[in-house]
Amino acid sequence: MRWFMRAIMPLGLAVTVALINCGHKKNDLREFTADLIDHKDDRDITGKFYIKGASYRMDREIDCEQTIMIVSQETGLTRVIYPESRDYYVIPSINRMNMKNDLFQYARLIASKGESRSEGVSPVSGYECEISILSMEGEELVARWMPTDLGFPLRIDMLVTEDRYVELRNIKVTAVDDSLFLVPHDYSPMSYPDQPRIGIPDWADSIPSAPIITPPFRTKALNGEIIRVKTEPGKSFMFRATDITGDSSFARDIPFRAGKPLKNVSSYDNFARKGILYSRHPESITEADEIVIHVEKGGFTLEAEVNKAEEKDISEGEDFRVSLYPENEIEVRFTNIRDSKAECKFMFMYKGRDISVGADEHRTITMTSINENNSKTLRHDKADELLFRVIRGTMHIKVTQYEKTNGRLTRDAHRK
Repeated sequence: MRWFMRAIMPLGLAVTVALINCGHKKNDLREFTADLIDHKDDRDITGKFYIKGASYRMDREIDCEQTIMIVSQETGLTRVIYPESRDYYVIPSINRMNMKNDLFQYARLIASKGESRSEGVSPVSGYECEISILSMEGEELVARWMPTDLGFPLRIDMLVTEDRYVELRNIKVTAVDDSLFLVPHDYSPMSYPDQPRIGIPDWADSIPSAPIITPPFRTKALNGEIIRVKTEPGKSFMFRATDITGDSSFARDIPFRAGKPLKNVSSYDNFARKGILYSRHPESITEADEIVIHVEKGGFTLEAEVNKAEEKDISEGEDFRVSLYPENEIEVRFTNIRDSKAECKFMFMYKGRDISVGADEHRTITMTSINENNSKTLRHDKADELLFRVIRGTMHIKVTQYEKTNGRLTRDAHRK
């Protein structure tokens, strides 16, 4: 998200004012409804769109949960509503978490701060639109399709994110009821979350009946199928998908704990796409109890391999030493297993001597709550040992070393 942070960091409150006043005048905007297409990773999420004056509303599923976003371009605020739990929160429209789900606001931000270049005209949903390329500091970030007679863009393409756009289709110019832009009176306000809500996908109901397979293995995985792999002490897993349908397969391999994904499903990439050599899973048994593979499209041959790992619970004053192998990439997982502060320092050693470079603070892991996790990917060409020293509390530490494969290190499909 460096392009987003560069756009938003220097702006402050002035951005809100600029966005409210930029673009078409309020009386240029027409009332209409449309089908909303939110496209990402070769998949469409469909929903509904409504606009009246300077307010618009988007209804669709976000992270496996039905979500309504009501955006006021006059106040610069967005209300995010969850009908199932009957609650909502209010967030500035110019917000990193919010703009991941509202590309229209992101385009307005870039249009107000950056440069615009016309790329001619092209129709969208039967409306002639002017295509503009929006850029900042010489980097092209957004393509926008703006109709001449609706006052609101009909399509936004992200140029820095492959295969990501939002589009309005089946537009109906009609009166839109004011009540659509109000939060129901019996919904409860909630605090703005520090982290996104973690939704449980509909297909999770089928997990208990899905087969559990123990690596190493090689099997077929077809559209709609679920395969479970239980985490095991002293082991990390790698998965590889080889397409057998001649089409672009789509699948995610998601760590679960107690029936819930560790992160929102959308946080995990398609590990079955071309170019992924392996997807790695170094999660410890304290983090996840299983890896769930869900095939959303196509089919492939699934191969699972095992990497040996070293892991241990370490308490204050104790050391944990792991022998290193030259040129390996090292993945370290830290989990706080007590409801108190935990702190650990790691050092690169050679023949018993500390050869670490840099300040200690860059090699210190601090966690404050139980089950909190942290991870580090490390390499050191000279060290023969990695030493962990717990300064406070108790941690579970897991170390996995990955060899090069055909001259290339394996790639983690989840790292974004």
